[in-house]
Amino acid sequence: MSANANTTAILDSIQDRVNEMRRILEMPPEQEWTLPRQLPGFRELAEGEEWHFADKWKKEELPHGKRPLLKGEKECRGDEAILDSGEISPVEFDNETEPGSMELLRRTSRPLPLLTPAQVAEGWIEWHGGENPVPGKRVEVIGRNLPNNEDLSDNLYWQSRRWAGDIIAYRIIEPATRTVELGPEDVPPGSVFRPLSWGKVTGTYITVSSVRQLAVCMDCTDFNKDECDQSNGTAVSWHVLMGKWLINRSLSLGKWDPSAWQPCSKEVAV
Repeated sequence: MSANANTTAILDSIQDRVNEMRRILEMPPEQEWTLPRQLPGFRELAEGEEWHFADKWKKEELPHGKRPLLKGEKECRGDEAILDSGEISPVEFDNETEPGSMELLRRTSRPLPLLTPAQVAEGWIEWHGGENPVPGKRVEVIGRNLPNNEDLSDNLYWQSRRWAGDIIAYRIIEPATRTVELGPEDVPPGSVFRPLSWGKVTGTYITVSSVRQLAVCMDCTDFNKDECDQSNGTAVSWHVLMGKWLINRSLSLGKWDPSAWQPCSKEVAV
């Protein structure tokens, strides 16, 4: 190779290095990794959900299929703790302690909870199949892939079949009212009472012109006591009336109606 050719090759090599250095210098600096709100294989965090120790994780500590525990989430058997040495320590039992009181990073492969903190606060409970958890209660349920439904719990299928209609969460619908005892304002003059079961006053109707007269008619001197001396009559109180007597207010409306018997109770807003 001639001297000129050798010199040209050296200059070309130097130029290549210069160009490489320029490319490196012109590259934008690599951005620092931050833990995203959605990791591969998991849904995006809902409003109110936060990762535990969100600012302490490194990208390599969360391979595909692993996620941090949520703030307030209990760790379970099979989760993993990352020790200060970098070693992975499996969790061998369910722990009722929230990770907020623990210093080690903890990760899991479990799916994120179905319910958000807001839903839990509204009374929703996750369901994974089994026997009816609340017999006789009216409930609202979330189906796996169906709109919410409201019904009596006994009418619903609670087992899990991996179908679109499987129940995955429910909440009890509390009644809008509750049953309470009557008060003086609920007994207009002319009201008629009879026992729910006739007992020793068989065939007896008691017509009253006032609440005080009701006590006299029933041989009780203290209308508000739950238990009275029953030697001369029937124990009388608002509580006893609610459980054992019926009231008919039709005479107070001007005409007797033998079908107008009602429980001695009323519904009030909760």
